[in-house]
Amino acid sequence: MKEYEIIKFFVKEKCRNTGTKQKYWAAKCGYNEQTFSYILNGNKKIYYSDIVKLCKGLECQPNDLIKIETDKKRA
Repeated sequence: MKEYEIIKFFVKEKCRNTGTKQKYWAAKCGYNEQTFSYILNGNKKIYYSDIVKLCKGLECQPNDLIKIETDKKRA
């Protein structure tokens, strides 16, 4: 799973669970719809300031948005 897909999945779950649309969460996070869409589709680099805005707006913790997959082939 690519990094941005985790954020996209999280937002889709939020929308489904709360009956809201992506537009609502974009505004709550402080983004316009286009920039928010770029983030969700991996077309915008995500900086620390973006993680802070996303967490505040989505009411979550960074661990909810960031998953690190380890290479299990290494010994």
